[in-house]
Amino acid sequence: VTFGSYNNPKEPILKNSITVALINSLTSLFGGMAMFAILGYMAKSKEQPIDEVVKEAGPGFVFVIVPEALALMPAASFFSFLFFFMLASLGLDSAFSLVEAAVGVLRDEVENAVQRFKDRGLPTPRLLSHLSTPWAVPLWCCLAGFLIGLL
Repeated sequence: VTFGSYNNPKEPILKNSITVALINSLTSLFGGMAMFAILGYMAKSKEQPIDEVVKEAGPGFVFVIVPEALALMPAASFFSFLFFFMLASLGLDSAFSLVEAAVGVLRDEVENAVQRFKDRGLPTPRLLSHLSTPWAVPLWCCLAGFLIGLL
């Protein structure tokens, strides 16, 4: 919803929604096929059935089974680097999208509050004028998330 608020109001919402859903589904399908190909390669290399190769699910699969399978491939260092770079990119992107929802709401509220002061002819409080800068709300949201994460 937050990312949709940045769209031009004349954009075709239905077309954009279908495009995003289709790309998301195709990416998931491609990722699943890649994982099954890696597991098949690992099973063939070890001459074991797949159900014996994969005994863990969840984080154990990503951090134990997949690196083990990548180690069996040619150019293992290159593919391992790509895999873990992809994981780091996904984590960072997820963090950005989580923060963006809060930032979008808070920036809209700050802009509305500043506008209410201007409409009434009152001086804008210092805190609101500070928060109306483009970097202030994301900074405070990230700082609050960091401090909450320390708990």
